[in-house]
Amino acid sequence: RQEATETTSRRRTVLGEDEKQRLWEKICDTILTHTRERFSFTNHLISAKLLQAEMFEQHCHTFPTGALNATVEAYPMLNKNKLKTELSLVYENPEFRSCC
Repeated sequence: RQEATETTSRRRTVLGEDEKQRLWEKICDTILTHTRERFSFTNHLISAKLLQAEMFEQHCHTFPTGALNATVEAYPMLNKNKLKTELSLVYENPEFRSCC
């Protein structure tokens, strides 16, 4: 009970307008920094375009080179030529095209 009494008897610190402005700027800056960090790496999302079944027929005629390049850049451990060959086989296979 004594702790509760001490807590409720504390006075709030009144901030001046300059202090409030500085605090708001710091809060906004922190939020923006975290947002930029969270969304800065999105190249891996482009790789999903390579596996959109409804696009296989189109990819069969026009290979998605841009998406392949972005995927290999995001995942440098991938073998670009091998991945392109394997994806081309998937795109050309009617069984895979019918899965959408």
